[in-house]
Amino acid sequence: MTRKLYLLFLLVSCAGVLHAQTPTSRPRIGLTLSGGGARGLAHIGLLKALDSAQVHVDYVTGTSMGAIVGSLYAAGYSGAEIEQVANQLDWNALLTNAAQLRTVTLPEKDDFGRFLVELPYVNGAFQFSSGVIESEELWLKLSELFFPYYKTKSFSQFERGFRCVATDVISGEPAVLQKGEIVSAIRASMAIPSFFTPVQYDGRRLVDGGIVRNFPVSEVKAMGADVIIGSNVSAGAYTDANLRSPVDVLLQISSFKDNADFKMQKLLCTVYVDYPLGDYSSGSFSASAPSLRLACKKDAPFFRAYAPSTTR
Repeated sequence: MTRKLYLLFLLVSCAGVLHAQTPTSRPRIGLTLSGGGARGLAHIGLLKALDSAQVHVDYVTGTSMGAIVGSLYAAGYSGAEIEQVANQLDWNALLTNAAQLRTVTLPEKDDFGRFLVELPYVNGAFQFSSGVIESEELWLKLSELFFPYYKTKSFSQFERGFRCVATDVISGEPAVLQKGEIVSAIRASMAIPSFFTPVQYDGRRLVDGGIVRNFPVSEVKAMGADVIIGSNVSAGAYTDANLRSPVDVLLQISSFKDNADFKMQKLLCTVYVDYPLGDYSSGSFSASAPSLRLACKKDAPFFRAYAPSTTR
């Protein structure tokens, strides 16, 4: 059996075992989704495989884009439903400061699109943002998707328990977010420094969790997972040839501390999954539709799975 088939074999085997056991006696399954910008959309292919094999995931953790995909899965969206959402999104419109015309009030429509930059004037001075993009359109969309959970302040009360990781700007340590406003938590987890504005959350100033823990496997283990499936879409350390966008450069700089942590996190996985995504960068949102179509092909080697102690 090839390693490419190893995961599906494991999932089908687990499904049979789990059906034969009582809910209290079966092993608890955890799923960790790494950050990786646009590459994080590839996680959806694995979610569809898990659903197809009827594997019941109990706990989910994620960082950055892994936090977005993972939180939707934890909230009860299926892999196919998340794929449908991703295919319908206009990423170019979402990842911008520009408001959409439909969201502008009638008195403001005459001025829509007339100004290159808008700066707030506070206490007699213009205030400059600590990041390039506020991306309010993205957060509005996430608020819409999580509307059924707007009163839920503990992420353990989702259909699958959920935690995501951000970085505390002051201490430089991981901030594991497990309660509060889910959209704010996701926003903090993916706030790439200087690209997105930092997020004030529970008295702390937070940015992208990928700086210190892009692959939060230890967090899903702490939640009680006995079997851990780790899905990694990170490109690892970039080379001069594949630094293709400003996002790639920022992720390269911000991930220096995470590189050593990743090796320890990987060893905690029961099954480690990675993806042949060499043609896609962290900023390849415009290429997300072809990526997702590839994930749907039954004969596509879209992910590779193996025990982390093995060699490929």
